[in-house]
Amino acid sequence: RLLGAAFKAANANRLMLLDLSKNVFDGLSVGHLAVGLQFCTSLTSLSMASNKYFGAPGARSLGKILTNNSRLASLDLSCTALYPEGLAALKTPMQACAGLERVSLASNHIGEKGSRYLREMFANASSLSTLDLSFNSFNKNAGPHLVDLVRSQTHLR
Repeated sequence: RLLGAAFKAANANRLMLLDLSKNVFDGLSVGHLAVGLQFCTSLTSLSMASNKYFGAPGARSLGKILTNNSRLASLDLSCTALYPEGLAALKTPMQACAGLERVSLASNHIGEKGSRYLREMFANASSLSTLDLSFNSFNKNAGPHLVDLVRSQTHLR
């Protein structure tokens, strides 16, 4: 709560890189943080990696930051326990981030159901060059969705 208030009070319009990885942010904490960062339009890199209590509530709160930030180029949400429900919450806000170049969603138990959201989430992401989906419990049924995703992305490496 205090961190979000501090960002809001500081009017952090010059903040470009924010790394909050390996903390204990949960959905409520991310909600407080979003209050302070939702109008921080200069942010180009955000890492919330390894916040294992983040989950779907954190993803919903993060949507406020993503929706208002068209300059974001790098987003790391690896090891944040998103599951398919978290991806569903991020789908629309991520579509608003047209400038995303690098995204890590590694180790989030996305599975087959989540692979469908991924395809939709990044369908028109023409700037995307790096997408890390490692360690996500994909099975053979996720394959067609991932193939469609990769086919739609000429910039992925």
